[in-house]
Amino acid sequence: MNDHVIDFYSNVMRLAGKEKEYESYLEKMSIMDSQLMRNEVINPMQYLLLRQNLDREVREIAGDVFIGGLLQREFRNDNQVAKNIMESPVYVMMGGGDYYKRGISLEKPADTEYNLQKLRDLKDMYESIKEMKKDLNPNVSESKDLIEEIKIKCRGKVI
Repeated sequence: MNDHVIDFYSNVMRLAGKEKEYESYLEKMSIMDSQLMRNEVINPMQYLLLRQNLDREVREIAGDVFIGGLLQREFRNDNQVAKNIMESPVYVMMGGGDYYKRGISLEKPADTEYNLQKLRDLKDMYESIKEMKKDLNPNVSESKDLIEEIKIKCRGKVI
């Protein structure tokens, strides 16, 4: 997500009174993204489940704001958050409030067609990567303990 999209959904959640939920969503997404950037092995099933649930919750709340009439009501009441939403470039690019009614999206659709074989392959790949990482990257704490042990044995000895 880019800054305009984050700002847009932040305003939508604020208007719906769900700021804390959105902050939690962003925090969870940030954690997942940082794990991916650090090349950590992430359980694919947990990732897919978390991502699917988070995205669905945010979209449902946003749909309620647009379809339920909250945005229009608040805009008529001169609510600044509603004005910010309606003046957002994301709102304009979506085509306005009809976005959720039409079901059109600028975002890449989530791959919801998971068949059992794809899920098995994904799980097997996860297990293989986890094993390889374990073999290639020895436990850091074991290495630290070994270094400390060598330091203790070498104290006071001139090399």
